[in-house]
Amino acid sequence: MPLKSKHYGRCRLQEFHAWLARQAPMEDPDWTEIPGAQKIVNASPGYFTEAEYLRAFHHLYGVQDKDYGALGALLLMLAYRFALRGGEAFGLLRSEWFWEGALPYLRVRHNRLKNLKTERTSSRLVPLVASLTANETKLIEERLAQLEAHVGSDIDAPIFGDVATDRAAKANLRSRVIATLRGVTGNPYITLHHARHSIANLIAARLFSIEAAGRIPANSENFAAAETLLGGARVTRRMLPALERYLGHGQSGTTQMYYLHLLDLWSSQLVGLSPGESHKIPGVNYLDNYLPYCPVNFYEKLATTHPSPALALMYLRLRARGYECVTAADRLRLGSAIANKIDSALNRVANRFRFSMSLRAQLPDSLSGMPALATLLTRIPESGWNDLIAYAEKRFAESPSLPGGAPIENLITTSRQVVMWEAEHFATLRSHLAWWGLRNDQLRVLATRKCYSDILSVASEYGFELEPLGQSSSPQIDLVRVGIYKVEQRLALVLKESEHAIRHSAEFCICLIVGSVLSLEAAGCG
Repeated sequence: MPLKSKHYGRCRLQEFHAWLARQAPMEDPDWTEIPGAQKIVNASPGYFTEAEYLRAFHHLYGVQDKDYGALGALLLMLAYRFALRGGEAFGLLRSEWFWEGALPYLRVRHNRLKNLKTERTSSRLVPLVASLTANETKLIEERLAQLEAHVGSDIDAPIFGDVATDRAAKANLRSRVIATLRGVTGNPYITLHHARHSIANLIAARLFSIEAAGRIPANSENFAAAETLLGGARVTRRMLPALERYLGHGQSGTTQMYYLHLLDLWSSQLVGLSPGESHKIPGVNYLDNYLPYCPVNFYEKLATTHPSPALALMYLRLRARGYECVTAADRLRLGSAIANKIDSALNRVANRFRFSMSLRAQLPDSLSGMPALATLLTRIPESGWNDLIAYAEKRFAESPSLPGGAPIENLITTSRQVVMWEAEHFATLRSHLAWWGLRNDQLRVLATRKCYSDILSVASEYGFELEPLGQSSSPQIDLVRVGIYKVEQRLALVLKESEHAIRHSAEFCICLIVGSVLSLEAAGCG
């Protein structure tokens, strides 16, 4: 028997002994007496089925939690469907994700986030060998759209966003994925790396037409795997090297020795014994006598938090980049009803504004029915969206409770002023200004001539400092109507241009409307 075959058999035997020793007390044999024992095996074998993977994936995908929900499902999918190591997955950039028709493939290479295990061989293109479920496809579309919503045209952004550069966040995400896998499989020794082992064995089974885990791959799956990795379905000696290249292994034999745990499957199918022909051998303990690992049922309560202003701004950015309402909302997991309310409220407000006609030629087709909204959104450049979204995320982390009060939509006028004349208006605006971190020195508060003293008193009570009258640069306060009546006495709030993330009045109005719609929705008044 060739030395390589002896070594392979010894590897499988040591794996079996390690597994059996966890079930019952077991002496360690003298491995040097066994052929093929030139070196100690350090690999940690493990395998779980595609059904178990899908159960873990759907559990993670269904948990609406930014710490380990959809990102956990994405990490698991990259390890199982694309055989990526954990570090390779976390280091994946947006520019390293490509499409061949409707099928994704990845480019694994050295970049600022990851150092490859072996530079020469770990750098590779990784196509999709298996077919994806509807939810897996949806997750990919969601994640890529979320990145576009968050960073716009920055193609070098990490697929995992800020998690990719946070060691504690990566460790937490990995541990939650592993906990889910162990719960699904009932195996307390399963790790994320075993996803690579699992897909390696499944692809090998398809290439070599071997039954794996009680499932004989269909001929179409065999053909698809061989066609993708080898360019054809005929039997060739390149099958094993192609699988090694797919996994990014640096030495010939690494895949065979430490990943392919199929010796019993090969031998049983070559011998061809049927279950009825087997005979019990006296004195032998059969594996059927041991209780199998028992998976657990998950009863984890799904999060029901309301969307944040940052998420709503990401949605609006996608709308400005040409996404339809339903598609943008679906990709960001934002309720379509809330998305429609944001669109409608902003469109009504934007219809009052005066815009330069030259901007209308740049409207995205998806907003052709709402040209005012399109013109408003397209006035914000990429850098503006980046700053607004990052700032909104920061504010929401500091203050998860949204500002309250009455609707703001009817207080915004043609010149993008915010007018106030009742105590409820002052209270609402103060709440929103505080949430967005806008100080009095970043605002101008103007009053109509001979404004009622009680209105000025209420304004002062809520901390609005009136700008002195008679300044030549003071803008005219827009006219306001309530029904058929004019509001003669009123105050107007105007944003000053500053170094704040909200730099001009268009962004100011967008942020106020977004905060108002979301707060009313959270309060059940939407």
